[in-house]
Amino acid sequence: MVSDDGRTRRVRVLAGAGPGGAAGLRSGGGGWGSSQPFWLFWSAANGRPVSHAPDCFARRRDGSAVVIDCCPAEHRGPRDCAKFEAMEAACASVGWEFRLFDAPVPVVVGNVRWLAGYRHPRHRVEPVSPAAAGGVRRAAAADGRCRGGG
Repeated sequence: MVSDDGRTRRVRVLAGAGPGGAAGLRSGGGGWGSSQPFWLFWSAANGRPVSHAPDCFARRRDGSAVVIDCCPAEHRGPRDCAKFEAMEAACASVGWEFRLFDAPVPVVVGNVRWLAGYRHPRHRVEPVSPAAAGGVRRAAAADGRCRGGG
């Protein structure tokens, strides 16, 4: 069973990690990103150690990076907000974007799940070379069934 927090992460990543879209979804190690990719350690103002692991890291199609945390607004306390602010500053220092998401709207969850089904290989349409397409047009024209330009 996937927790609500896990579902929030999944929907946000499937939605493309924002502008530029995620490069793809892969599980089992390789790919464009990972879940809880690293830990950030620092000291709070009172000297106590603090740490945080963001939910996801994604590499976009354009090569840029985004670190994603998902936490519904009603679950964010002052310590959580301090961690998210520290993560945003750390990401900015290395040129990564940091995005903090609230819980998604149920209609968006349904739409993203439905659209995600089209990522399955059975829906892939392989590109056809112009030479092959021209050969099909010529064959159809010779058969008398094709009445159009080309």
